[in-house]
Amino acid sequence: GARSNDLIGLVTFARLANVDVPLTLDHEAITTRLKKLSVARTNQENGTAIGYALFKTANLIQATKHFSKELIEEGRPSYDIASTVIILVTDGIQEPNPADEGHLRRSMSIPDAVKAVVKAGIKTYVINVNPDIRHPRFAKAKRELEQIAEDTGGKFYIADNSSSLMYIYQEIDNLEVTALPQEDIVKVVEKSIESPQYKRISLYPYFIAAGMICLFITIILSTTWLRRTP
Repeated sequence: GARSNDLIGLVTFARLANVDVPLTLDHEAITTRLKKLSVARTNQENGTAIGYALFKTANLIQATKHFSKELIEEGRPSYDIASTVIILVTDGIQEPNPADEGHLRRSMSIPDAVKAVVKAGIKTYVINVNPDIRHPRFAKAKRELEQIAEDTGGKFYIADNSSSLMYIYQEIDNLEVTALPQEDIVKVVEKSIESPQYKRISLYPYFIAAGMICLFITIILSTTWLRRTP
């Protein structure tokens, strides 16, 4: 199917950033988990720790790449990652939980997190699903989100409704095209009785680490910073 060779993961966040699904070719696992997502419902859970989530996702991707290289060196079934992408979806702006002030990771600023993303060479697409981000009072915060995309070679979007969100995903899908090689995509080693052999699969896609899909990360569009009166 579409994107069948892409490793995709899911990282959700509100106050904390959680790896819900590690990078995997099992896309059904992503869909299943997305259907079970719920919003933050208490003050202890509430927050919009975008910096922390970006940093955690970058580390997840780097760890996966390192693991894949180890498997290749050991001659075990593995994959080769050509390029990496984060899709950050949020209905809010950077606003860590006040209780986390001074915490090294939970209160991490977006600029500090972006340094890690840039160092890892991960392109980042940012989608804000709250049209209120266009209001002048959020100009500084909007610029900070735009800077994530600019610094990483991605793009910033504002989704006004579900239709525009689908259009945005389609555009990202069209932008992120990497052809698979015609040879040596799959190498099958014949089995023998004396020595167990492996099926060696080397995948050469770009992959979308949709680890930042954090749809409605705080109480949806009603209690986020964007909905508060100044």
